[in-house]
Amino acid sequence: MDIVDKGTTEEESNLKRKRRYIAVYNRNREGLDLRDIDDKIEAVKRKIDEHPNMSDLKKSIGELKSFVKFTKDGAVLNEKHIGMMRKLAGRFLIITNTDLKERDAVSAYKEQWEIERSFRTIKSFLEIRPVFHRKSERIEAHVFVCVLSLLLSRIMEKQTGRTIESMTRDLDYLDVVPIHVEDRLVFVSSDSSRAAGILKILGVPYPRILESAHT
Repeated sequence: MDIVDKGTTEEESNLKRKRRYIAVYNRNREGLDLRDIDDKIEAVKRKIDEHPNMSDLKKSIGELKSFVKFTKDGAVLNEKHIGMMRKLAGRFLIITNTDLKERDAVSAYKEQWEIERSFRTIKSFLEIRPVFHRKSERIEAHVFVCVLSLLLSRIMEKQTGRTIESMTRDLDYLDVVPIHVEDRLVFVSSDSSRAAGILKILGVPYPRILESAHT
């Protein structure tokens, strides 16, 4: 039973009494969540190998810090947190005070979740702000590029079954190495099996020689 505060109005009290809790399990969402967890674990392992210094590791780990447990002997995976994340994969709780049927409430939540996720992606991951433009046509072009990037991100997710954030972590390992060949400077991409796997699914040729120019 909900506890109604003395300061609440009658309308607020009625809404609280109508509150319903709907536990939801989605098999497709579970698969996506588990894949995202595995991708984050692999990214954390690489970070731990690349940064033996704990101070550098803490700076580079960023949003993945909950997957790491720092001890006096070094850094290890936070197995307790990872285990909890796996158990919650594909499972979430909807709280509603509407008269919608359960199926309709879940459908409405999914639509809202997709919209909010798109806004979070375009605001943080694609960094639509700040806009360093003065002319209106350049501002419109900036927003257009961000929205187009969001569309491409969602297409990539549907084709690979992975989140755009996890794919980006792997594609970041696709580096460009400059090599001097006689009087020319050739830019060659480094080998990355994880990046190559993503590009193969997307039907994008793996770049080898990206550009060449006279020195």
